[in-house]
Amino acid sequence: MDKLRTTINTVKLSILALALTLSSFVFADQSQEESPKSNNQVTLMETATTFRYTTPPRLSMVLAEALHTLTYNPYYLGAALVDETQQQDFMRFKQNVMDQLAMAKTFSTEKMRSQLKHTAFAKKETLSLDYDIVRVFPQKNPLLKGQFRLYLPESPHDIKVYGAIQSTTPINLALQDGSSLQAYLPDIPFYNVAMNTTIWIIEPDQTIDQIQNIHQQKQPTYLAPGAIIYIASNEIPEQLNQNIVTLLQNRLEK
Repeated sequence: MDKLRTTINTVKLSILALALTLSSFVFADQSQEESPKSNNQVTLMETATTFRYTTPPRLSMVLAEALHTLTYNPYYLGAALVDETQQQDFMRFKQNVMDQLAMAKTFSTEKMRSQLKHTAFAKKETLSLDYDIVRVFPQKNPLLKGQFRLYLPESPHDIKVYGAIQSTTPINLALQDGSSLQAYLPDIPFYNVAMNTTIWIIEPDQTIDQIQNIHQQKQPTYLAPGAIIYIASNEIPEQLNQNIVTLLQNRLEK
């Protein structure tokens, strides 16, 4: 019965993960008229500054205003735009992942569950937030209708490690400029249930690289600041590993 329940929950997670992946960014219709009381606002989380607009602003306008409030150059790869209306389904998806891990009740799944508890997540929109790109290419400069959170962090100086490791929190490894993934492996405290021949790399811009037979790989893999190394566990079903990767794609760089 437990196996049937786990299978059903895994299928539900798979469907929800697919829906999250395929969700499209809700752009405002350029021809749509807005009343003067329209509630369009973007909050820059680093400075707790909220920009309010009577009509949907262009992304470039929001970024220009946000940049004026910062005292540093933001790390655009780790930047994030969060649509408040897209969060309910994503938080339900996250809770289902946590419930699946709790049901497994193994040593490594408890570690993984704890690591995720120590991480901030939100469904991030899949678009560039590089101001130079946004202002030059009209197709990358949408109107923003509704309420949003904007994250423009400083460049991190570490790499995060999650998964089948001997830690209840994510491990931070100091960034090694010009070094490949193999250079970080000796510093990772693997568990014996780790699928350490297969590793997922989640870059700050949400791109994913699944690397097979890591110890036999001849082509080096380089990691950007703030990238995540995810070590899968043999105690976690393959689909649940994939759903954890989806979660980690939406980790907030704070």
